[in-house]
Amino acid sequence: MSPQDGGRAAAWAGELVAAALVFAVSTFTLLFPLFAAPGSTLFDPAIRGSLSLFALGDIYTVIWVMAWDAHALWSNPAGLFDANIFHPAPGALTSSEHMLGHLPIFAPLYAVSGNAVLAHQLNLFAGMTLCGVSMYALLRHWGTKRIASFAAGVAFAYCPLRLTIVTHAHLVAGQYLVFAMIAFDRFLLDGKRRWAVALAILVAMQCLCSFYLAYMSLVGLTAYGVAALAVRRDATRMRRVGVAALSAAIGLIPFFMLAIPYLTGRDVGTLPETQAAELLRYLSVRPSRLFTVREEGYYVGLAVSALALLGAISPLPRARFPWLRLGALAIAAVSIAFSIGPAEQWWDWPVPSPYDLASWTVPGFSAMRAPSRFVLIVMVGMAALAGLGVDRLARLPRVGLAAALAALFAVVWDYQLLARSFPVRPAEVGASVPAVYRALAELPRGPVVEIPAGGGEEPIEQGRESEYTFRSIYHWQPLLNGRTGYVPQSYPPLMALARALPDPKALELLQRAAGLRYVVVHFKKLVPGEWSKWRKVSGLRRVRRYQDAVLFEVERQTPADLVGSLLARPSGTSVGGAPLAPLRRDQRNGRVRVVNPPATVQAGLPLALALVIENGSSTVWPAFTPADEHRVGLGYRWRDGAGRVVASSLRGDRLPYDLAPGESVRVLMSVPVGVEPGDYELGVAVAQDRVWFEDASISLPVTVVPYRAGSR
Repeated sequence: MSPQDGGRAAAWAGELVAAALVFAVSTFTLLFPLFAAPGSTLFDPAIRGSLSLFALGDIYTVIWVMAWDAHALWSNPAGLFDANIFHPAPGALTSSEHMLGHLPIFAPLYAVSGNAVLAHQLNLFAGMTLCGVSMYALLRHWGTKRIASFAAGVAFAYCPLRLTIVTHAHLVAGQYLVFAMIAFDRFLLDGKRRWAVALAILVAMQCLCSFYLAYMSLVGLTAYGVAALAVRRDATRMRRVGVAALSAAIGLIPFFMLAIPYLTGRDVGTLPETQAAELLRYLSVRPSRLFTVREEGYYVGLAVSALALLGAISPLPRARFPWLRLGALAIAAVSIAFSIGPAEQWWDWPVPSPYDLASWTVPGFSAMRAPSRFVLIVMVGMAALAGLGVDRLARLPRVGLAAALAALFAVVWDYQLLARSFPVRPAEVGASVPAVYRALAELPRGPVVEIPAGGGEEPIEQGRESEYTFRSIYHWQPLLNGRTGYVPQSYPPLMALARALPDPKALELLQRAAGLRYVVVHFKKLVPGEWSKWRKVSGLRRVRRYQDAVLFEVERQTPADLVGSLLARPSGTSVGGAPLAPLRRDQRNGRVRVVNPPATVQAGLPLALALVIENGSSTVWPAFTPADEHRVGLGYRWRDGAGRVVASSLRGDRLPYDLAPGESVRVLMSVPVGVEPGDYELGVAVAQDRVWFEDASISLPVTVVPYRAGSR
């Protein structure tokens, strides 16, 4: 490198450092107070109403994943995917993204501080900031003025979707894709090997951050590469694009190697082959709404769109990269096409969409359940084009700077960046971590279950399971509970057993199926009246009572001889050996008794019913099984004053174990109250294969009252 080249490199590095400082200040200010106390607070999504518990759970899950990654790679790299939740299911990490691409930032912070919340917050902060820096670098690399590069960085880093998904830190980090575009450009320009190596590394880093970002980034890079060939296809250009494609493919090797456990999970049925049509419809976008509906998270923006249009028709700032404008257009257009999702959702003729084609041909692509997240890549192209538009304004005689500043403020106003709210809530760190978890960390290793246990889809249950998952980073004991995007087949039957505790038979089966050793009961979170069951229990020894929890240890260990049956594919019998077959009419006799009949319930909150279920037939009711087919469970029906069924489910809560003739079991059932306020009749019954057991049912008069904010 000549002194002149060295001087240019130093100046370029200095400019990027200055840009990083500016974007760091912008991130801190625009998202205030999200990063004001990064070691002790987290984003509080309560402003999102009914989805707040899910959103907070997403934050907890992301923290747990990154902390588990660091913990496993330090202590047992070979066991990375055998995470501590959903015990005894193997490969529990495959129920979520592995997020390993975030470890270069997260892991050192976690190692030095021991504070996973601090590491998460600073990783999120770095992702937001580096998105702005990367887009600034791309536009400067293309030859635009600084004000235009900064405007593009603002549009990319603080676009509505990125600000909406601050609960998903693993999706925020889009900087490696933009830096990869710079490496691609440089390699096409001079063919130097270091740029090919940089491209491979950047592709690897981006793909390891998130499966979503991996697939979406590959779509964007492919569109950009094709645009480079479309501009001019001479022998040198074609050869260098080919080498760049090979470099990107090499960068994909770690991604595909780490995807093998996920593909294996899909093959054995623990991960879905594809997503339900209704879910894809809900999580896809309509292109017109990208530019017109400001209230939706995937809004691209009128100001950015107008500037992008100007950039698309303006002269290029530098002739060295003649493909840049077509490349940015290609990224935006192709990503919009993918964001629409399956073709059948939006039009009637049988023409496959890009999403369909990728789902049919690319392994794992069909498991993506939110095509709308492609807007993150749409913004790569739109922000780049908008930067070109601002650059055009900045070059106007006499009024250039004023016009460029006006464009920047138009983006800020359109995105409502100065009016957004990012409230925070205290995080459990240091002395605020409940003492029971510090005690678990000191005890001999053994599987733990936390009560009240989840297993359902209600936000409150999901929220509790997310808390248990997050808190497990303070003890790393095997945990039967858990919450991620998907759950293994063993989780629902184990949680049904956990909800039946301290029932002696449920306790025995939890030992035999999961090797249970410790039980943590959060007595303040129990349904009123449920704590009385725990005051005197058999088979459990009280270790210690804490401020809001009691820790028990199993008195006598029972061999875990049912683990293999629980984890195997469902067969013709339950885990306990009962035949899985439809029950005849005379085998559906029984009794349902409500221990705590409700008088009133609040709309929107789950109704917790303590039930006693008795098998009055002459055959065993199969219940302890991962299978849904032929499993005997519970169902409910809401009837209004006119006798019409207004809400129902025949696949409600599970019975904890196979129920023998004459045997009874106490069950805590969670019934969704998704009806309008008024007087209703609530029916509860035993059910199998969507068949309501009339001779094992009960009806209750219930008054539904309006929801009161703050109620749980």
